[in-house]
Amino acid sequence: MNEYQIDFKNMIQTNLATSYQRKIQRQVKVKKIPKAQGYSNEGLKGKNFSENPSASYSGKIIYEGFSSENIAVVKKKINEELEKQKQKKEVIIPNQIGSENISYLAKEIQKHEIVSQGELAPGKTVTLMGLPYQLSKIDSYLKVIQSVQSEDIKLPPHWSPMADKQFLMVELQPNGTEWKDVSTRFSATMGSVRIRSIKRIQNLKFWRDYIREKKDLSDKHKKAGLKTDIQEALLWHGTRTTDPKIIYQDEEESFNLNYSNDGMWGRGLYFAVNASYSNGYAHSTPQGTKVFMLARVMIGDAAVLQPNGSLRKPPLRQGTLHPITYDSVKGNTGGSDVYILYIMRRAYPEYLVEYS
Repeated sequence: MNEYQIDFKNMIQTNLATSYQRKIQRQVKVKKIPKAQGYSNEGLKGKNFSENPSASYSGKIIYEGFSSENIAVVKKKINEELEKQKQKKEVIIPNQIGSENISYLAKEIQKHEIVSQGELAPGKTVTLMGLPYQLSKIDSYLKVIQSVQSEDIKLPPHWSPMADKQFLMVELQPNGTEWKDVSTRFSATMGSVRIRSIKRIQNLKFWRDYIREKKDLSDKHKKAGLKTDIQEALLWHGTRTTDPKIIYQDEEESFNLNYSNDGMWGRGLYFAVNASYSNGYAHSTPQGTKVFMLARVMIGDAAVLQPNGSLRKPPLRQGTLHPITYDSVKGNTGGSDVYILYIMRRAYPEYLVEYS
């Protein structure tokens, strides 16, 4: 009978007669345990259950691995823990908030299931009760209103009244100034293509996001010792197979990088000077027409670059007081200058043009 020496540290078996060594593969039989009855808790919000510590998650909690009689206990414990995390915060409603922003604020408080005590009116103090990340969203929104001058947060003067609506599509009339301005830009490179309709996109959240980002970018310029006036441009954007509604009616973000593919200047948001370029990226409708958008874009100071598919942001500037990248990237392709953004909120979808 052969004798063996076993090295348990390295799990190696040595035959003492032949000096042959082999790796030991441990086999353990595991008794199969039936899956415990689960419990799905819909609507329990606010607790971060994602793997990313900085993420916030709101939705469904599923309890598994507990006996059915313990599920109610587990649910109660988690609810108690969520209640413990709730905080009370007093906030002052800015005097210059405006009726549209009051309406938006009320809906955000309801959306995040925050308990509000007090009148939502300019200059009033309101007590809010909720989870920290929920309160931070409201606090952030109020700080934007406080930090941005009232004339900057007003809605564009050419917008139609929105009452209590957060989103509105307004069809322009062919004899109006707006129609003429947009159609002139469109026809400059599209020739005799027939315009079926031009619609103005009025999305309150996206407009606020755009104004906030513009101010943030201006502040970054100031810190870096650069000019604080941010250059804007009206540029064309096609969505190909993505229905534009997904962009301009989204409740979280307008132009979303999740719908972007890698292009000649990396994964970004591409906007063209010439409508003819976006014609190649137009979305086809079931009615046999095509649509793409005219967007307001913060091009700022653009870095002129040759195609580079690995780009994920503009290059770093040189000689600034504080590290800062260029605001966008500029290139030329398909007979048109194009600008590429890598931050979503630096563009606002202004108009939707339908043509055939």
